[in-house]
Amino acid sequence: GDSINYGVVWNSFCSGYPGAQGIIMLPFPGNPSKAIAVHTRINDGYTGTQVQYTVIDFELEGGLGEVVIKDQFLDELPLGDYITATQHANGRDWWVLTPETGTNRFYIYLITPSGISNAVIQSVGEPWGSKYWSGQMTFSPDGTILARIDPNNGLYLYYFDRCSGVLSNQRHFDPFIEHSSGAGGVAFSSDSRFLYVTYLTKIFQLDLWESDLISSLVVVAEYDDFQAPFPATFYQAALAPDNKIYLTATNGVYVMHVIHHPERKGMDCKAEPHGLVLPVHNTWHVPNFPYYRLGPLDGSPCDTLGLNNVPVADFRWEIDTSDDKLVLFRNTSYFLPEVFSWTFGDASTSTEKDPIHGYAAPGIYEVCLTVSNVYGSDTKCREVDLLSSATSDPVLTDSGIRVYPNPASTTLHFACDEDFSGYVVLYDVFGNPIRRESIAHTQNHIMNTADLSGLYFYQLIDGHNKIVENGKIVIAQ
Repeated sequence: GDSINYGVVWNSFCSGYPGAQGIIMLPFPGNPSKAIAVHTRINDGYTGTQVQYTVIDFELEGGLGEVVIKDQFLDELPLGDYITATQHANGRDWWVLTPETGTNRFYIYLITPSGISNAVIQSVGEPWGSKYWSGQMTFSPDGTILARIDPNNGLYLYYFDRCSGVLSNQRHFDPFIEHSSGAGGVAFSSDSRFLYVTYLTKIFQLDLWESDLISSLVVVAEYDDFQAPFPATFYQAALAPDNKIYLTATNGVYVMHVIHHPERKGMDCKAEPHGLVLPVHNTWHVPNFPYYRLGPLDGSPCDTLGLNNVPVADFRWEIDTSDDKLVLFRNTSYFLPEVFSWTFGDASTSTEKDPIHGYAAPGIYEVCLTVSNVYGSDTKCREVDLLSSATSDPVLTDSGIRVYPNPASTTLHFACDEDFSGYVVLYDVFGNPIRRESIAHTQNHIMNTADLSGLYFYQLIDGHNKIVENGKIVIAQ
């Protein structure tokens, strides 16, 4: 796989080119041991873009994988980017789209077990105005809406037919123009209801279920002058497997922004600027992934392969900040679950999609979620720990050091955020110090805990021997 997109630009940037959405990786239809990458290559002199594809076989080279087809030419476009994809209505094949910069044309490819098709070129609505790598394009999780942001011209929405691959009904909105800054991003909530649009210093939410879309527009976060070490403004966004949305900045920074509950309306979505501290710096872009959890469009004319949306259960949890025995559960199941059945490990149950449950006493409880629809059911169980400050998500301490995971097993990580220099001391439940290790800014310190089990306490102590943080960690082997 070395030297993909090789050329003058590759020589300049060592990886191909600094594109916004220049590559997307997809499972090869009908062959789970292979993947296909569709990518663009900027011509020498930046005069145009080639669309290419590369195929990887993971069973070769003793399981390490091997590139078996590389840099195969598909099309020549004027300078452009923004490759995105969604699953065909049959639940197996993939549609891949890339726009032609400066026109209203899209190149649409279909990937089947036979390979990738020649492009079908569609002209839809107004021309795409931007000629810069500063926007973003993505499909809604249900594959029916394509959203595209041009920071200098506004938001474009299109309907998409997953059977035919046809785009239609372009809608153009530009209420963001006063915030125009040359950079912007888009992402959908997991239920495809809310669309989030970024414009450098603001994050907007649009409710796609409202008939008057613009009337639903609300600002859910604003830039607060946070430096990390450069301005941590808002840029590209992506829906993650935990159903949160993560956003990058327009600079190289060590934080990402988080929308914790994108499926909630207005400020209840809990958009948190610089809410995720990274162990390294990240520049500009999020990984360009499609929504892999879509499945077939049951009952459609293209539902011809006999595939069904058998649901997969999953959830995450967090302890309420005002009550350490109140737990907020969030369903992250997929493939169209319809019925939800929870057991909370204390003889209590619920049929809510996202329940909130209060426990009578601290403890470690096994919580199970069973989801079902007409095609089947699935169960996922997790331990919920009320003996410590644990959550299913990493913890950011007040001192700016991220301590994770909690519960831990063989290793415990301390990722520095602020300019901190000092050490961490780990104590057993009797107050005896059992570990003392140095940590420092820009380092992701890993403590070996393979020989430990149970409840422990830690102290973060700075270079002046001042205790700046106390916490609890459960280590379970």
